[in-house]
Amino acid sequence: MAILAKVKQLKEIPLDKLVIGKGQVRTSDVGKEIDELAESIKTMGLLEPIVVCAGEMSGTYEILTGQRRFLAHKLLKKNTIMAAVLEKSVDASTAKAISITENLVRRDPNQTDLIDACTMLFKKYGSAKAVAQKTGLPYGKVCQYVKYDRLIPDLQKLVDKKVVDLKTALRAQDAASVTGKTNWRKRWRP
Repeated sequence: MAILAKVKQLKEIPLDKLVIGKGQVRTSDVGKEIDELAESIKTMGLLEPIVVCAGEMSGTYEILTGQRRFLAHKLLKKNTIMAAVLEKSVDASTAKAISITENLVRRDPNQTDLIDACTMLFKKYGSAKAVAQKTGLPYGKVCQYVKYDRLIPDLQKLVDKKVVDLKTALRAQDAASVTGKTNWRKRWRP
Protein backbone atom coordinates (compact mmCIF):
# COMPACT_ATOMS: atom_id res chain seq x y z
CA MET A 1 0.00 0.00 0.00
CA ALA A 2 1.40 3.40 -0.96
CA ILE A 3 1.89 6.12 1.63
CA LEU A 4 -0.48 9.03 0.95
CA ALA A 5 1.69 11.73 2.47
CA LYS A 6 5.36 12.06 3.25
CA VAL A 7 6.87 14.97 5.20
CA LYS A 8 9.65 16.77 3.35
CA GLN A 9 10.68 19.21 6.08
CA LEU A 10 9.74 21.04 9.27
CA LYS A 11 9.84 24.81 9.06
CA GLU A 12 8.43 28.03 10.45
CA ILE A 13 5.89 29.47 8.02
CA PRO A 14 4.48 33.01 8.13
CA LEU A 15 0.77 32.96 9.00
CA ASP A 16 -0.05 35.17 6.03
CA LYS A 17 1.27 32.46 3.67
CA LEU A 18 -1.22 29.88 4.99
CA VAL A 19 -4.69 29.03 3.70
CA ILE A 20 -7.10 26.68 5.50
CA GLY A 21 -7.57 23.73 3.17
CA LYS A 22 -10.90 22.67 1.74
CA GLY A 23 -10.34 19.13 2.97
CA GLN A 24 -10.74 20.02 6.65
CA VAL A 25 -12.98 17.63 8.57
CA ARG A 26 -13.82 20.18 11.24
CA THR A 27 -16.24 22.62 9.67
CA SER A 28 -18.50 23.46 12.62
CA ASP A 29 -17.48 24.89 15.98
CA VAL A 30 -13.94 25.39 14.66
CA GLY A 31 -13.47 28.50 16.78
CA LYS A 32 -14.94 26.93 19.93
CA GLU A 33 -12.54 27.22 22.86
CA ILE A 34 -9.78 28.69 20.67
CA ASP A 35 -8.97 31.04 23.54
CA GLU A 36 -8.20 28.01 25.73
CA LEU A 37 -5.98 26.51 23.04
CA ALA A 38 -4.25 29.87 22.59
CA GLU A 39 -3.61 30.09 26.33
CA SER A 40 -2.16 26.58 26.30
CA ILE A 41 0.13 27.45 23.37
CA LYS A 42 1.14 30.68 25.08
CA THR A 43 2.09 28.73 28.21
CA MET A 44 3.51 25.49 26.82
CA GLY A 45 4.41 26.41 23.26
CA LEU A 46 3.23 24.60 20.14
CA LEU A 47 3.69 20.92 20.96
CA GLU A 48 2.67 19.56 17.57
CA PRO A 49 3.29 21.28 14.24
CA ILE A 50 0.51 21.77 11.73
CA VAL A 51 0.66 19.79 8.46
CA VAL A 52 0.69 21.66 5.15
CA CYS A 53 1.36 21.16 1.46
CA ALA A 54 2.12 23.62 -1.31
CA GLY A 55 -0.86 25.85 -2.04
CA GLU A 56 -2.42 26.74 -5.38
CA MET A 57 -0.73 30.17 -5.43
CA SER A 58 3.05 30.28 -5.53
CA GLY A 59 4.61 30.73 -2.10
CA THR A 60 1.47 29.73 -0.18
CA TYR A 61 0.67 26.62 1.82
CA GLU A 62 -2.60 24.77 2.36
CA ILE A 63 -3.31 23.69 5.94
CA LEU A 64 -4.24 20.01 5.98
CA THR A 65 -4.26 19.53 9.77
CA GLY A 66 -4.00 22.07 12.55
CA GLN A 67 -6.45 24.79 11.59
CA ARG A 68 -7.33 25.37 15.27
CA ARG A 69 -3.64 25.70 16.16
CA PHE A 70 -3.32 28.16 13.26
CA LEU A 71 -6.32 30.18 14.53
CA ALA A 72 -4.86 30.16 18.06
CA HIS A 73 -1.58 31.54 16.68
CA LYS A 74 -3.53 34.30 14.93
CA LEU A 75 -5.32 35.09 18.19
CA LEU A 76 -1.94 35.32 19.92
CA LYS A 77 -0.78 37.67 17.14
CA LYS A 78 2.14 35.40 16.28
CA ASN A 79 3.83 35.87 12.94
CA THR A 80 4.81 32.27 12.20
CA ILE A 81 3.91 28.70 13.07
CA MET A 82 5.90 25.46 12.90
CA ALA A 83 4.68 23.23 10.09
CA ALA A 84 5.44 19.82 8.66
CA VAL A 85 5.56 20.39 4.91
CA LEU A 86 4.58 17.47 2.69
CA GLU A 87 6.82 16.70 -0.24
CA LYS A 88 4.00 17.22 -2.75
CA SER A 89 0.54 18.73 -3.02
CA VAL A 90 -2.42 16.44 -2.44
CA ASP A 91 -5.85 16.25 -4.05
CA ALA A 92 -9.05 17.06 -2.13
CA SER A 93 -9.84 13.45 -1.21
CA THR A 94 -6.32 12.82 0.12
CA ALA A 95 -6.51 16.09 2.07
CA LYS A 96 -9.80 14.94 3.61
CA ALA A 97 -8.28 11.53 4.47
CA ILE A 98 -5.29 13.19 6.18
CA SER A 99 -7.56 15.55 8.12
CA ILE A 100 -9.93 12.84 9.30
CA THR A 101 -7.09 10.51 10.28
CA GLU A 102 -5.41 13.20 12.36
CA ASN A 103 -8.69 14.03 14.10
CA LEU A 104 -9.56 10.39 14.77
CA VAL A 105 -6.23 9.52 16.37
CA ARG A 106 -6.34 12.59 18.60
CA ARG A 107 -8.45 12.03 21.69
CA ASP A 108 -8.95 14.68 24.29
CA PRO A 109 -8.12 13.55 27.82
CA ASN A 110 -11.18 12.40 29.73
CA GLN A 111 -12.37 14.18 32.84
CA THR A 112 -10.90 11.57 35.20
CA ASP A 113 -7.44 12.01 33.69
CA LEU A 114 -7.74 15.80 33.93
CA ILE A 115 -8.87 15.56 37.56
CA ASP A 116 -5.93 13.29 38.42
CA ALA A 117 -3.39 15.49 36.62
CA CYS A 118 -4.69 18.77 38.05
CA THR A 119 -4.89 17.31 41.57
CA MET A 120 -1.28 16.11 41.36
CA LEU A 121 -0.13 19.49 40.05
CA PHE A 122 -2.19 21.28 42.70
CA LYS A 123 -0.42 19.28 45.39
CA LYS A 124 2.93 20.20 43.83
CA TYR A 125 2.30 23.91 43.18
CA GLY A 126 -0.12 24.66 46.03
CA SER A 127 -2.79 26.61 44.14
CA ALA A 128 -5.23 26.31 41.27
CA LYS A 129 -3.88 29.57 39.88
CA ALA A 130 -0.37 28.10 39.66
CA VAL A 131 -1.72 24.98 37.92
CA ALA A 132 -3.60 27.15 35.41
CA GLN A 133 -0.46 29.21 34.77
CA LYS A 134 1.75 26.13 34.33
CA THR A 135 -0.64 24.25 32.04
CA GLY A 136 -2.62 26.94 30.24
CA LEU A 137 -5.88 25.27 31.34
CA PRO A 138 -8.67 27.69 32.27
CA TYR A 139 -8.52 28.63 35.95
CA GLY A 140 -12.23 27.85 36.46
CA LYS A 141 -11.82 24.30 35.17
CA VAL A 142 -8.72 23.71 37.28
CA CYS A 143 -10.65 24.89 40.36
CA GLN A 144 -13.39 22.35 39.61
CA TYR A 145 -10.97 19.49 38.97
CA VAL A 146 -9.05 19.99 42.22
CA LYS A 147 -12.29 20.08 44.23
CA TYR A 148 -13.14 16.51 43.16
CA ASP A 149 -11.21 15.11 46.14
CA ARG A 150 -13.54 16.87 48.57
CA LEU A 151 -16.61 15.11 47.19
CA ILE A 152 -18.02 12.31 49.34
CA PRO A 153 -17.31 8.86 47.86
CA ASP A 154 -20.88 8.32 46.62
CA LEU A 155 -20.78 11.54 44.59
CA GLN A 156 -17.31 10.67 43.28
CA LYS A 157 -18.73 7.38 41.98
CA LEU A 158 -21.58 9.20 40.21
CA VAL A 159 -19.09 11.56 38.58
CA ASP A 160 -16.80 8.67 37.59
CA LYS A 161 -19.74 6.84 35.99
CA LYS A 162 -20.77 10.06 34.20
CA VAL A 163 -24.22 9.96 35.83
CA VAL A 164 -23.59 13.47 37.18
CA ASP A 165 -21.07 16.01 35.93
CA LEU A 166 -18.46 17.33 38.33
CA LYS A 167 -19.89 20.84 38.52
CA THR A 168 -23.34 19.53 39.44
CA ALA A 169 -21.92 17.14 42.05
CA LEU A 170 -19.98 19.98 43.69
CA ARG A 171 -23.10 22.19 43.76
CA ALA A 172 -25.20 19.35 45.17
CA GLN A 173 -22.74 18.65 47.95
CA ASP A 174 -22.43 22.35 48.77
CA ALA A 175 -26.21 22.73 48.83
CA ALA A 176 -26.61 19.68 51.06
CA SER A 177 -24.02 20.95 53.51
CA VAL A 178 -25.51 24.49 53.60
CA THR A 179 -29.07 23.31 54.19
CA GLY A 180 -27.95 20.65 56.63
CA LYS A 181 -29.79 17.95 54.72
CA THR A 182 -28.04 14.63 54.99
CA ASN A 183 -30.46 12.70 52.83
CA TRP A 184 -29.17 13.98 49.47
CA ARG A 185 -29.00 10.44 48.05
CA LYS A 186 -32.78 10.35 47.48
CA ARG A 187 -32.55 13.45 45.29
CA TRP A 188 -29.52 12.23 43.30
CA ARG A 189 -30.37 8.60 42.74
CA PRO A 190 -29.90 7.84 39.02
